[in-house]
Amino acid sequence: GVQSLVACFMVVTTEFVSIATFLVGTIIAFAWICLLTFQNSDDMYQGAPANTGLDTFSRALDAMFVSGTTEGFVQRLLPTYTIYRSSGVLWLGFFGVVRVVL
Repeated sequence: GVQSLVACFMVVTTEFVSIATFLVGTIIAFAWICLLTFQNSDDMYQGAPANTGLDTFSRALDAMFVSGTTEGFVQRLLPTYTIYRSSGVLWLGFFGVVRVVL
C-alpha cells in the first residue's frame, strides 16, 4: 500500500537527483572549458566578438545551460564554431553527453 508507494517515490527521487547532478556537473565542466578556451579571443563574427556569451564564467554557464536544455544552441555556439572549426569537437562532446546520454 502506502509503504510501497513511498518506497517507489524514494527510488524515483534518487534517480532524478543523480541525473540532475550529472547534468549540472556536465554543464559546469563544459562552461569552465569554454571559458578557458575562448576567454581571450579577439576575433569578430558579424561585427560582434566571437566569444560573446563565453567571456565570463557566469555567461558561459548561462550559454551552456541554454545550449544543453533548449533549442537555442545554434545562436550561442555558431560564432565560435564559425571562427574556430576545431571547437566542433568540443560541441560534439557536449551535445553527446547532454542531449544523447541524458
